[in-house]
Amino acid sequence: MNAKLAIFVILIPSAAVFAQSDLSSRPVRDDDYGRSSAHVAARNDYEDTGPFTREEARRLSAVWSTIRGAENFHDINWRSVGLARAPGDREARRFMAEDWSSLRRAERFDDINWRAEYHRR
Repeated sequence: MNAKLAIFVILIPSAAVFAQSDLSSRPVRDDDYGRSSAHVAARNDYEDTGPFTREEARRLSAVWSTIRGAENFHDINWRSVGLARAPGDREARRFMAEDWSSLRRAERFDDINWRAEYHRR
């Protein structure tokens, strides 16, 4: 009995360390911290998606023909186009609001030249 207890006492902390290392090595999901590690990478790749993750850009692309008609970014009713809120973090939404008159001219979201838009600032 004492040998079984000793093995149990040794194995349980080892299992906890193993499980913890497994959790820390898995990719971070969007819902873990509100943003994924992919978001950081995507923010540095302005040519493709601007300040948005690929998923956020996909969502914007899907509703672009509807939302680009809004006079102001803050006038967009996100729920009416099937989104709970405006995609992106605070900085992305601020950028979109400030440069909306220029950005909304793009017929398709994918047509936006993000590098040119950021350098224009």
